[in-house]
Amino acid sequence: MPGTQYYQSPGYGVVDFYAHWTPIPRLELGLGVRNLTDRTYWMAGDIPLVSSNSATLDRYTGAGRTLSASLAWSW
Repeated sequence: MPGTQYYQSPGYGVVDFYAHWTPIPRLELGLGVRNLTDRTYWMAGDIPLVSSNSATLDRYTGAGRTLSASLAWSW
């Protein structure tokens, strides 16, 4: 639309932490925390042409802090 100011996502950085442990030769345990600081961010490719004063901007934010765990057995 003419005269519309579209939202431009700011730069950002997130901190991820992953750890793996092999307590016995064939067993591996994993633990991960993504976005450790729980930062709000927008990936530029995920935002459509949205007005900079839109009430729906929060719908396009990246995931907050998430945890993951894994167990791998190899034979």
